[in-house]
Amino acid sequence: MKYAPPKWAIRGAIVLVIAALLITAFVTRGRWLPGLTHGIQTTIASFRGESPDEAAGDADEEHDHDHGSSEVEAIELSPQARRMLKLEGDGLGEIRLTTFRPSVTVPALIVERPGWSRRHVVTPLTGVITEVHIAMGEAVAPGILLFQIRLTHEDLVQAQEEYLTALGALDVERREIARLKELQERGTIPLTRLLEREYEKDKLDAKIAARSEALLLHGLNEEQVVQIAETRKLLRELRIYAPPKGSASGELQLTNAGITQASLQEEDAEQNGGTTGTAGELYVVHRLDVQPGQAVSAGESLCELADYSELYIQGQAFERDAASVLEAASRDWKVTAVLEEDAHRRRIFDDLDLLFVENDVDPETRLVHFYVALPNEVARDNVAADGRRYIGWKYRPGQRLDLQVPVDEWPGRIVLPARAVTKDGAEHYVFQQNGDEFIRRPVTVEYRDPYQVVLANDGSLFPGDIVALHSAQQLQMALKNEAGGGVDPHAGHSH
Repeated sequence: MKYAPPKWAIRGAIVLVIAALLITAFVTRGRWLPGLTHGIQTTIASFRGESPDEAAGDADEEHDHDHGSSEVEAIELSPQARRMLKLEGDGLGEIRLTTFRPSVTVPALIVERPGWSRRHVVTPLTGVITEVHIAMGEAVAPGILLFQIRLTHEDLVQAQEEYLTALGALDVERREIARLKELQERGTIPLTRLLEREYEKDKLDAKIAARSEALLLHGLNEEQVVQIAETRKLLRELRIYAPPKGSASGELQLTNAGITQASLQEEDAEQNGGTTGTAGELYVVHRLDVQPGQAVSAGESLCELADYSELYIQGQAFERDAASVLEAASRDWKVTAVLEEDAHRRRIFDDLDLLFVENDVDPETRLVHFYVALPNEVARDNVAADGRRYIGWKYRPGQRLDLQVPVDEWPGRIVLPARAVTKDGAEHYVFQQNGDEFIRRPVTVEYRDPYQVVLANDGSLFPGDIVALHSAQQLQMALKNEAGGGVDPHAGHSH
């Protein structure tokens, strides 16, 4: 007995075959539809007794010069053409639905972070520069030795001298008290005499404590005051170190110890801070104001250290845009920055934080300033032959760019680069990849600026479709040439 497939299986197979034929016909319509249209026009012309050219002319008149009705809708590119148009790899993109925020574009300027990007290093005491351990443009780590200064500050010298004098008098008083104690125990002297010397000792203790505090105010630390007390020698040298980031304390020390160069070999880096570590952990010597042998006064600038690991973008909004900027800040919307690197390249910074908006309007420019955080990038990091490390940052104060501040929110949209969409008359098109072919798809444009286009999710494209992200205009021209249209003969006039 022969096996007979069920009727539902036969019907399903027929439906699948018909669906496959319909899909194939739709995808390849650019190849067979023009020929079929031409054949129909020829048949109609034969019945009317007209020539095919006359029939084609009548069709043009009936369609009010709609030249797109017979155009090819797909174009096949050779591997060489795809490489030339860069329609490979990053030149293609997948359709995704996203939330688009239309924005207002305002001019902006990269600026320093006030109070953080620059650190002025000054000498707290008068002296003469004996050693300079840094070079202009060099990268230095916090805690590294910058300068040595031989002290000539009279107040500090006098304070140390008075401290040492008080210490010497205290030593004498202690010995005298020890001698009087022995005599008093023998009954040779009265007790009041011993008490008088102990009172004198208490006075010296109070004076030494005061002198010690005075030395701390002059810039010495507690260990150095103890060092003076133990060695009974004046400190003659001031050492100035790079301050810790985010703190102004600990940037100077007075010591008699040996010194280490600011530019350390790798084995010495751990000993004195060195110039190892990431670029964000280092300063760059932005300005050097002194040289060996130069006399400096208290408060005089020695150098200026710069930290450009993070900068600000100062947005310059007009008064009419201030409300939009405040709304974006209140809703924690991210800001986009666009930097024109040259005539053909631009850099886009997405998802930047809007930090704050100034509360006043510039009376001269009538601008409202607001600030966005910009993490910097290292453009150059090398070590010279003498062991000094030099760092160059990619973004620098003074560079101009544009900020795009969101003003609304549109969910479920398709966002493509501006060059992915081409316009022909009132229609807009994108080109969807299908194997070696690119199929022209009409789309609805809801928003367009010089950088991007927002398309409505109207069924012309679906998530997962692969489209050309640029060169849409070149594909449109190639499609017209393949269809034999050439240059539009009606360009420049209307009917």
